[in-house]
Amino acid sequence: MTVKKIGFSKITVDHICDNAMVHRSTFYKHFDDKFRLLEYGLNQLMERYWEIPLENRIQNPFFWSNHFFEGSESHQLIRAQRNDELFFDSMNLYSMSFLRRDALTFMQNAKPIDIPHDLNLFFDLEIDAGC
Repeated sequence: MTVKKIGFSKITVDHICDNAMVHRSTFYKHFDDKFRLLEYGLNQLMERYWEIPLENRIQNPFFWSNHFFEGSESHQLIRAQRNDELFFDSMNLYSMSFLRRDALTFMQNAKPIDIPHDLNLFFDLEIDAGC
């Protein structure tokens, strides 16, 4: 997606298999669809982000996100896919699920502090609901 700048919405499993030189059956042994492959790839790109202490990620989420992404492979991917709505919808779902998990983990395990207002706007934090 970054080299050929093909939009995620236009990429098919056949494209992926041809590029990776694997049979479709091999692809489906590892991934349900291209969305699961995208999630796997994003997890690989985000590995170092999770090394940032949770408290830092929660208390200053936009600072640490910008700090992490600037010039990274993730940033290159986002720039290459900037016109693909399906990619950004998938990326938003992915990002929000991790932000929500971070916020819940922090609220459950940390000493009481005020969560930044801008982060609270994104989530309905219902710890007792088991989310």
